[in-house]
Amino acid sequence: MPTMMIWDANEFTPSWNSDVEALGVAVRVPQSEAEALEAVAEAEIFYGNPTPQQFAAARKLKWVQSKTAGLDGFWFPALRSSSVTVTNLRGIYSDIIAEHVFGYVLSFARGLHIYRDRQRSGAWQEDLAPVMTLPGKTMGIVGLGGIGLAVAERAHAFGLRVVGLDPDRHWPPMARAVGHPEWIDDPRYATFAARRERSVELIEELDGIFAGKPLAEWAEIFDSVPDMWWAPVQTLDEVIADPQARAAGSFCEVPDPAGGTLTFPATPVDFDGQGARPACMAPVLGEHSDDLLAELGRDGDEIKRLREAGVVA
Repeated sequence: MPTMMIWDANEFTPSWNSDVEALGVAVRVPQSEAEALEAVAEAEIFYGNPTPQQFAAARKLKWVQSKTAGLDGFWFPALRSSSVTVTNLRGIYSDIIAEHVFGYVLSFARGLHIYRDRQRSGAWQEDLAPVMTLPGKTMGIVGLGGIGLAVAERAHAFGLRVVGLDPDRHWPPMARAVGHPEWIDDPRYATFAARRERSVELIEELDGIFAGKPLAEWAEIFDSVPDMWWAPVQTLDEVIADPQARAAGSFCEVPDPAGGTLTFPATPVDFDGQGARPACMAPVLGEHSDDLLAELGRDGDEIKRLREAGVVA
C-alpha cells in the first residue's frame, strides 16, 4: 500500500483522509518538522509544498502534489532536477481571481476608488472623477496560464482588445537561439520571476550576444529555431518597404496630380468588407477656392478682385 504524507494542508479534514485511505493509500499527517522528516522517509506521495530538508529525507518519493497553483517557494534545484513527478492546482483559482481582477478594472475605469476615498473622508466635491469606457481599449496580460486566460475571456466579453504574453513559453527557444540552452534550467533565468529579478544582468548578456552578429544573420537563426517568435524593430522607411506591411494593406498608392503616385497609410477602418482607398491627393491650399466661390454666386471678376485683395488664397 502506498503512503501519502500531507503537510501543512489545513483544507484536508479527517473525513477527507478517510476517503483517501479508502482508495488504498495510507495517510500520514505529521504535526511538526521532526515528525515530517520521519514520515517523508517512507512516503511515495507528498501533498503540500516540501522543504529542501524534507525532500532530502525522502527515500521513496515519486509524486509531489502542490497545494497551490504556483510553484514559488518550493521549486528548488534538487526537486527540479529529480525524476519525481510534480503537479499543481493550476486552474482551480482561475475564475475567482479573474473576477477579482475585473472588480479592480471596473473600479479604476469608473473612478470608484476616488469616490470611495472622498466618502471616507466626508469630502464633497462637484468635479467628477476621470472615467473611461472599456470597449475598444487594449488590455495587456503577462502570463497566459489558467488565471491569465480567464482574465482574457472576461476582457473579451467587455469588448477589450487583449494582447497576451506567456514569458515562460518563449524563453526556451530564445535561450537556444542565442546559443545558451543551459539557461533554460539555470536557476538565475529558469522562471519569469528569476529573469525579472536579474533583468539588468540578463539584458547586458543578451546585448553583448546580439552585437556579435548583424541582423540578417540573427534573422536566419531565429527563423530556424522552432517556436521562436521574433520581429525586428523597424525604422519608418523600413516599415513602408516591409513586404508584410504591404501585403496586409497598411499602405496605398494615391494618384499625384504632378504625375505618378505617392505612398500613404491606408485607412484602418473597413466598411462592409470594402477597404477604403483615397481617390486623389488632399487639395493644396486654395485649390478649390474658385469652385466654392462660384457655387456661392461670385462671378469671375469678383473672384479675381478677392484674390488680388488677398481675401482668398
